[in-house]
Amino acid sequence: MFRLYSLSFFLYLIFSSFLLCAQKGGSSAQPGGGSAQKGGGNAQPGGGSAQKGGGNAQPGGGSAQKGGGDHQYAQTGDGVGYVQAEGQSGDRFVDSLKLGLSKAQTAQDKVKYLLELALASYMDPLIGEHYISKAVETAELSRDRRLMGTTYLNVGRRYMNNPGLTDNLQHAIGNFDRVAAIAKANDLELLQVKAFSDLSWAWIFKGDKQKALEYCDQALSIAGNSQNDTVKEMAYASMGDYYLSTSEKLLAFRNFLEALQVAEKSDNEILLNDVYEHLSRFYASIQEYGKAIDYRMKMYEQDRKAWRPLDIIRDDYSMGDLFSRSKQQDLALKMYEKAITFADSIHYDLLKIDPYFRIFNMYLYSEQYAKGYAYLMQHQSIIIFLQNIGFQFFLDQQYAMSLVERGKFDSAGYYFRRAEPDMEKRGSPDAHYYFYTSVGDYNVARKNYPQAIAYYEKAYAVAEKVKDLEEEEERARVLDSVYFLAGDYKAAHFYNIRYHAVKDSLRDMSRDADLLKMEVENDNQRRERLAREEEEKMEHRHNLQYLGFTIGLVVLFILLVMAGWFAVPAGFIRALGFVSFIFLFEFIILLADKSIQGWTHEEPWKVLVIKIGLAAVLVPLHHWLEHKVIHYLSHRKRLVREKEVQIEAS
Repeated sequence: MFRLYSLSFFLYLIFSSFLLCAQKGGSSAQPGGGSAQKGGGNAQPGGGSAQKGGGNAQPGGGSAQKGGGDHQYAQTGDGVGYVQAEGQSGDRFVDSLKLGLSKAQTAQDKVKYLLELALASYMDPLIGEHYISKAVETAELSRDRRLMGTTYLNVGRRYMNNPGLTDNLQHAIGNFDRVAAIAKANDLELLQVKAFSDLSWAWIFKGDKQKALEYCDQALSIAGNSQNDTVKEMAYASMGDYYLSTSEKLLAFRNFLEALQVAEKSDNEILLNDVYEHLSRFYASIQEYGKAIDYRMKMYEQDRKAWRPLDIIRDDYSMGDLFSRSKQQDLALKMYEKAITFADSIHYDLLKIDPYFRIFNMYLYSEQYAKGYAYLMQHQSIIIFLQNIGFQFFLDQQYAMSLVERGKFDSAGYYFRRAEPDMEKRGSPDAHYYFYTSVGDYNVARKNYPQAIAYYEKAYAVAEKVKDLEEEEERARVLDSVYFLAGDYKAAHFYNIRYHAVKDSLRDMSRDADLLKMEVENDNQRRERLAREEEEKMEHRHNLQYLGFTIGLVVLFILLVMAGWFAVPAGFIRALGFVSFIFLFEFIILLADKSIQGWTHEEPWKVLVIKIGLAAVLVPLHHWLEHKVIHYLSHRKRLVREKEVQIEAS
């Protein structure tokens, strides 16, 4: 199927994403337009849409989510955190936000609650816009430049949550431009990089990749002069996303590795989670689904450890997507059902919509349109959601396709005609392609070949415009068949030639993809080898230091013993003994530390208990042993003389 980006669950963001974030620390919300989700069956003339299974064919391009989402930002004192109202849903959650707003004293808190209320008001877009307007007004009147910038940033991201509607892209770009201007004028480098990253994301969706590259370059330029790990990670990840969008996957991979290196050095688990998500999407794009799932599982383990319920649900259904794309539909369904069960367990009823939609997609990809539409009807919350974000045309289209499957062509035609004007006006290129293909299939089923050709030609033009060779190939093949059925052999021959030309290009690209996998694997092996060599060097360096400590300790005790044989002041013996025994027992603690960390897995209370026990033994032993040895050495000569006198006297 044509690139139908994931319409990731907008309601997931109600509780977390796009709320005001910390200006420093935390993970960059790398925006991104889900990966092209393909693989699976091809459309035959009259046999349903050209849906290539595995991904999420969700309407109008869907949500452009990248990275881990801004809900992952840490609050470091100069930014705004977020409310994670566990156990609340529906009106209770909205009421809690209204209560928080009524008690808010600072402009920062007021803006936070207003933006949350805007997101929570998804059922009534007019009320949502009212809250957005109030948030912008509050931020502007505060004259706090960072607050103003983050407010416009989150307003822009709210529009980018549904880039399938063309007006939303323009609104988003306008807000991101404001952020960039504010950040530049006030030397807010992290905010500026966020703005450039999001502008790149928006222009990729708009189809101007050259402009997207310009913004990525500006972000990298700032990162090159910055000491902020979040700035660097965000800039590299954004450039990686750009290269991924242009199918320059090796360059994308290398930028993601740069981001990973920054995240690993920072030891910031939220930055790591963000990079893991990018790498998961990268490996999915080259059909290395096992590695993609591995990285998503790393995210899941960290989210479980930190207990981030919203992210746990997202991890579950994202792994379901990956299993679906790797043709493991049973496992995919289990992951979606697991996400639904988890949402039930924490009383987040609204969060079940996203896995519901993914299960609907599984019917869609298997071309069981009637079952898919029936599933939608059983979950009215999805219907209300789609209507409120402007996708009534998608619902009409799905219903029409279910009618085609049941042979009710007249009724199907009515719903296709009803959907078309709004789709033409508001739909993204993805939505156009999906609609044209569906109507073409409908007309083939009715044996109305001229009309089928007209819509397939439109679908072919969209695929050609966005340079999707797989869809160009599929539309050319279908047009060849339909023109032949219509008796236009000249046109059929033209598309047959075009089909084979594109197929040859794809074959070349497939060979390139195999080479890419080899290069990626070589890069991974080189990176692992360098890491292993660095670890070996460090271990060798540590071993030399331990050896030096041991030699030094032996020398000190030899000197201490020798001091007892020569005429050395008692004070010197006591000082040398003090240093020697301090060295000895601290060395013992140093050797024990590594084992303690391994035994306790760095659990603070366990480390404390073991060290208290160790100190309870070593401290008294240290004092007793030091006293005995120094006393013996200090009085040794006197004892020897007394013994000699006793011998002489006897």
